[in-house]
Amino acid sequence: MTDLRDAALLAACPVIAMPKYGPLPPLASSLRLVIAANGLFVQVRLPWIDCIESCGAIDAGLPLPYGSLAPRLRLAFGVIPSELLRQFVAQSRRTVPTETAAAIIYCARTGALRLASCTPLTADSTHIAYRLPPLAATEQIVVDLHSHGDAPAFFSPQDDADDRAIKICGVFGRVRSRHPEARFRLSINGMFVDLCDRWDEVIGLARMEGV
Repeated sequence: MTDLRDAALLAACPVIAMPKYGPLPPLASSLRLVIAANGLFVQVRLPWIDCIESCGAIDAGLPLPYGSLAPRLRLAFGVIPSELLRQFVAQSRRTVPTETAAAIIYCARTGALRLASCTPLTADSTHIAYRLPPLAATEQIVVDLHSHGDAPAFFSPQDDADDRAIKICGVFGRVRSRHPEARFRLSINGMFVDLCDRWDEVIGLARMEGV
């Protein structure tokens, strides 16, 4: 490359071809793009997550000499403990009809997870703006949670604008019912992967019964 700025950008987000006969080389940075015979994929590796997700299709008529890839999602802690989500539902019920927010935080040194409430800046029954909890040097936010009170669970355009990081996002709705609604997605710098059909991978339960 003739421009050092392009070299810096490629170093920050490398691009690699999927080998047809050998394994995928180890990931040296936290994120890269992988061109495979069956599409374009984004690969992420942080202390708490190792994932490969599809981010673009390739015309099947183009015979690329690469191997194929399949999506995967592996969390260092296995699955999100349902008990932490139950704690958040309890927090949500205490604030109804006002929305509330919290974060599940992972410690890379101990492997432990904890739930921490976010500080609301403004909040009512239709929105919440909040400050994330402080983190220790070895901690990262892995799940960003907020509630919709008695309203359904969904991700709003404002959520789409706010979720520009690598994290799992969760929203709970109808929190006063016996079976609150919940939606989860993986955010990769603004690319969203719906996790509702991969519930067992993320939470380890088909549904949270009687929360």
